[in-house]
Amino acid sequence: MIDTFQRYLYVYNYIKKISEGKKSFNVLDVGPNGPGLARYISEFPNVRLTLLETDEYKFLKEDIEAYPEVDFVNYDGERSKFKDSTFDLVTCIDTFEHVPPQNRETFIKELARVAKNDIIMSFPLDHAEPFEKILRMMFLNKIKFLDEHKLYGQPNEDDFKKFLKSNKVRLIETDNNLNVYLWIPVKLFSSVLYRVVEHRKAMSFKMFKVYAKGFHRVLTYGKPYSKTFLLSKK
Repeated sequence: MIDTFQRYLYVYNYIKKISEGKKSFNVLDVGPNGPGLARYISEFPNVRLTLLETDEYKFLKEDIEAYPEVDFVNYDGERSKFKDSTFDLVTCIDTFEHVPPQNRETFIKELARVAKNDIIMSFPLDHAEPFEKILRMMFLNKIKFLDEHKLYGQPNEDDFKKFLKSNKVRLIETDNNLNVYLWIPVKLFSSVLYRVVEHRKAMSFKMFKVYAKGFHRVLTYGKPYSKTFLLSKK
């Protein structure tokens, strides 16, 4: 839960700043594995959110009913149905590492195609692999989301920057997420906390707002487990 707060905090702050005063602001969240960004934008009535997942993933009925103002869309994982430059902002939070390495460059190309300009991506980096190995050992290799991390390997930041260059996408700034040495204890605590607030939207959002007021600074100093990247087509 706390690690999820951190992943979406940069996106929340960016939307708050960039959408202010606009009649409408269209956002696409790619690969959310659930309601994703929908949990954090209720205070922005001008934001129109679309969640995009591959055909293999089925959105839960309870999520669709909980967020009736959100569009839930599936696609083949290669090219979505959306026209070029459809969205004011495209976000991709902890999804890039689940894309096979040979498809990562074209994946970025598709994000850039549907974005008018701004893209925010966040993902763990390859120096975090030893810490994930420890967590897998602790849970006897029964943590499903880590399976693809192991299969595909964590993205390398230098390779990522090469993919950006080949797709004519500029890196504007980066933001560190959880400290890599704190990642495991925070992950364990978050899993317990999630069970408490899983179906309590209001409580979860209040906790997020408390976290956003400054508590996150304690957990994000030093070498990060993952990074957030603000990108631009201009």
